[in-house]
Amino acid sequence: MHLITNHGLEVLEKSGLKKILDGSFQDLEDYYLKGHIYDDEIEEYAQEHKIPDLLERIDDNFNKNESFIVNSEIVLDLLKDKLPEDLESDVKQAISAYYIYHNKFYNMLARHFFWRDEKSVNIIESDMQGDMCITQYNLSHSDPQLDLFNYKHLIKKVEPKFVNAYYDEFIPTLIHFITFCCQIGKPVPFKENWEEIFFNENFTAEKPGEVAKNNIKELSSAKNKEEYSRIFVLPFVDNPLKYVNSEKRFYPIYPIKSSGGKFFYIVFSGNDLVYLYIAEKGIQVEPYTEEKWGNPSVRFNYEQIGNAIEGIIKVIQKGGSRSFPEDCGLVFKHFPYERFNEIL
Repeated sequence: MHLITNHGLEVLEKSGLKKILDGSFQDLEDYYLKGHIYDDEIEEYAQEHKIPDLLERIDDNFNKNESFIVNSEIVLDLLKDKLPEDLESDVKQAISAYYIYHNKFYNMLARHFFWRDEKSVNIIESDMQGDMCITQYNLSHSDPQLDLFNYKHLIKKVEPKFVNAYYDEFIPTLIHFITFCCQIGKPVPFKENWEEIFFNENFTAEKPGEVAKNNIKELSSAKNKEEYSRIFVLPFVDNPLKYVNSEKRFYPIYPIKSSGGKFFYIVFSGNDLVYLYIAEKGIQVEPYTEEKWGNPSVRFNYEQIGNAIEGIIKVIQKGGSRSFPEDCGLVFKHFPYERFNEIL
């Protein structure tokens, strides 16, 4: 699919087109129901509106079967009384891409958390069974020739990166994000005011729910200095054994599993937290075995990790996981922050 870039959003905002579009979404939705509408229906629309060459005019960059209104010519035709007539081609595409963006990411299930930054569009959500899904679309430029002339893209063709996991991976994922901050020596977002922000200062839970019980028990054991083995660390992609199986008995964070039988390893690559999808070839993530390889999937840097932590917590609090909302607070309460400072 094609996504509108941050520069594209800026162009629509400054030109006043974004305001027009924002006021027209309901009209577009009422005019055509969402869903898959194919060539014969587009031809029917073309005949009704006397646009005989509509199929030929539709930009090939867009997938006709994704949605009827994703095509720039159709969007522009439906809004012809509201939009200027002399729009350039890339601005037309930006208008269509903005509709796709709004339609896809703002009309989602209630149990999701969405944010956009300079690098990517990110979604953390749960499916109907409470399983976890993290989706990421990379927005960084990828055309060296155009970049050479300082051309700023209004849209970009993107392929999503996924992390799919069972319902019981929400709490471990929150732990991974906090562990990531501790290992790179950066402040953990919300560490000092988690109770105020996420629980309105009404945090009362003493015991975790069944799903999170073992995870939080391990955190408590580490915090109380009962045993080192309760501290798990993120391995490094260039040296997976760093901190692992050392004299201090560190162990790597387990890979996360999905209902589809997929495995994702969580590693450091540079200063980024990266999920490696286990495949037949790629980056070797366990040099002491020959079967484990990984291809990079979702990637977070420190600037993104605050949103990622908030996303996990908000989805759980919306009932998107089988964990209790208070389990997130118990992670913050029992995480062995000081132990990491002492040991690493």
